[in-house]
Order: sequence, then structure tokens, then C-alpha cells
Amino acid sequence: TLREFSFNCTFSPKDSQEAKAIKDIIFEFRAWSAPGGPEQTGGMLSVPHVWRVRYKGLFEKNVNPFKRAVLESVNVDYNSGLNTHMTFDDGEPVLINLALNFKETDYVLRDDHFEVKAQGYDGGH
Repeated sequence: TLREFSFNCTFSPKDSQEAKAIKDIIFEFRAWSAPGGPEQTGGMLSVPHVWRVRYKGLFEKNVNPFKRAVLESVNVDYNSGLNTHMTFDDGEPVLINLALNFKETDYVLRDDHFEVKAQGYDGGH
């Protein structure tokens, strides 16, 4: 089967400007996870963006690499875990949880294991 993996982030903006910037980032994930419309391809939906997900820094040498993947879902939860709904003065949320779920587009093959050696492919988590 194709491997699936997810990333979860919790944002705690310091002000409404930062909250708006976070919402702009979320918009980009949502937009690029969706297929293109039929008006762009002669009546057919186009394939969503294919992502190259990578870890950076020293950590990347010690974990399994990812193959190309599509972003299957973008889930956003505002003020999750708070006892009450809280916002800045302009209504922007004070806490934003983002969950990104990816699915690789290529299978992990035997040669892939030999290529990465000790890092291995351990199920995508």
C-alpha cells in the first residue's frame, strides 16, 4: 500500500496580525491540496499539487525519507482545548491547530531500502 503520514501543528499567535498570517499559510495548504477546475483542462479536473516533504537539519539523516506525496486533507481547529472561545479584539482566534495528512504517490521498493540504508522506511511516521 501507499504510505500515509501526518503533521500536526499548534499555533498560538501573539496578536491578530500573526493570526492572519497563519490563516494565509493555511489557505495556501488548502488551495494546493485541491485539484484544478475543469475550465483549465478542457472539462477534466487536474491532479492536485504533488509535494516533496523533507525534514531539515541534523534530524533528516536519522529518519526515513518521504517519497512524493499528495496532501489528502487539511484540518483546522480553532481554540481547541480551551474552556471558552477566545479571540483577539478583531475576532481572530488565539489558538489554531493545523493537521496535514499526506499520502505518497510511489511505493517503497526494495531498492529504496538499499539506497537509504540505515534510515529505512518504517511506515511513514
